[in-house]
Amino acid sequence: MNLTPSKEDLCSALSNWVSMVEAAYLNEKHSGRYILVKFEDLKANTAATIRAVLSFLELADNPRCHAAAAYEYMPDQVDLSLPALSDKDLDGISKLASLMERIGYGLPAE
Repeated sequence: MNLTPSKEDLCSALSNWVSMVEAAYLNEKHSGRYILVKFEDLKANTAATIRAVLSFLELADNPRCHAAAAYEYMPDQVDLSLPALSDKDLDGISKLASLMERIGYGLPAE
């Protein structure tokens, strides 16, 4: 199965992501109700990440949570390809670059 979003859908999804993460950062400063979980951290060290999330939620460690996190929701046979975005496309997504840097993602080399 091939999953390829349109450029417009990808830009819209990125804009929505930026808005949600910015709102979470603003609220986190005042409430402590948010935890940053990166997908690559979840994949690289699932058990530790699940324990950190459960601890943040003040819940006991639960084997069912570990099992759910280990489940492959997108099997390898799915071909997910993303359209190339131009600098103009990326510049149109307000605050994307600064937000990526703030949470530890470097910008791609030109």
